[in-house]
Amino acid sequence: MSYLTSLFSARFIRKTDGRGISPIAVLSAMGIALGLGVILLSGFIISGFKHELESKLTGVTGSVQILSSQNAYSQNTIPFQASPVALSSLSVKASELDGYATGFCTHTGIIKADSSYVGIAFTGVDSLFVAESFYRYAHPKEVETALRSGGYPTLSLSSKTLAQLNKQPGDTVRAFFHTDMGFKVRPFRLLESFDTGLPDFDNSFGLTQIDVIRGILEWDRNSYGGLKIVASSAYTGTDVEAHVYNTVLEQIAQKGELISLLRAEDLNPVMFGWLQILDTNILIIFSLLIFVAATTMVSGIIVLILDKVQAISTLKAIGMRNRTLRKIFHTVGLRIILLGVLAGNIFALLLAFLQLRFSILKLDSTQYYMSYVPVEINWYNLILPNIISLLVLYLIVYLPTTIIINIKPSKGIRFD
Repeated sequence: MSYLTSLFSARFIRKTDGRGISPIAVLSAMGIALGLGVILLSGFIISGFKHELESKLTGVTGSVQILSSQNAYSQNTIPFQASPVALSSLSVKASELDGYATGFCTHTGIIKADSSYVGIAFTGVDSLFVAESFYRYAHPKEVETALRSGGYPTLSLSSKTLAQLNKQPGDTVRAFFHTDMGFKVRPFRLLESFDTGLPDFDNSFGLTQIDVIRGILEWDRNSYGGLKIVASSAYTGTDVEAHVYNTVLEQIAQKGELISLLRAEDLNPVMFGWLQILDTNILIIFSLLIFVAATTMVSGIIVLILDKVQAISTLKAIGMRNRTLRKIFHTVGLRIILLGVLAGNIFALLLAFLQLRFSILKLDSTQYYMSYVPVEINWYNLILPNIISLLVLYLIVYLPTTIIINIKPSKGIRFD
């Protein structure tokens, strides 16, 4: 009987004259292909957007920050002690997560240039600082070397802040700082501007040497405002926190000092909350498009059955059972589903690879934090929608075949 099922399903999916696939089957397959293609592309784009934005955020703020509990969420830092041995131990733990550890100090100040004034948080970075996350369009190694070295104070600002001050790299500005010891003034030579793609962050801080901030605050060389651990994007903030927790307890949290470990999610709750909403959006899109594809499939099978009423009636008249006929049209449905799923995957992957290679679709970076539509193709976003779509459509295709039961051979053979 499986041979007959295969034979008749192959015949019923074709035109009446036997030449080519039935337009009804083609339209049904196209509906499935379009729905699945959009589902896959939505998953690729949202996954790419989340990955790109999370990478930017963790690159700037770190996967985890280690701070004095009195200093959490504050711009002006209260110091804690971290010896070179402690920082070395953290660096080893960070390298196990394909990342790095670095120390920093932060203090707010006002930059004066001619008639312009700009207030920012001055972030002093140490010799372990990695500049790549901050300088997407510049030469990070040159700035990195300048910030790691001692000597004359240097300062790197965002391109927008630099424009506000009407200054260029190489110019000199003065900055004013308020401390417990009174006001202090420091000159800075401007370095090349940075651009993280996060305007809210870029315009709020500048990068300088850590010893400059230590000198302003009169801290010793083992004093830090915080330590930052940046790990590979394969690890969440929770993973990093768990990985370094014991090292922090043993090496840093000494003499009863209270230390806070803040994940990127804790430091940027609004951003990460927004990213979580994107997961809800993709579920809504997925549900709607699966419903559309299923409706298209059901409609297509019903039309195919009505188109083959005479053939069905004839087969019933010669003794073929309803169960066998339903199985035949279920097989027809499966062939249409497989054709649609294959076409949908080709459509989605082709567009995704074109976007990956050429960045055809552009975005306004001031609104979306990036200049192009990011795409990330991974097994999860590719296989899971395919499996769910196949399962739902496989089950739903049984429904329209029930009308075969109501077809009477005596009436169907005369059906015109």
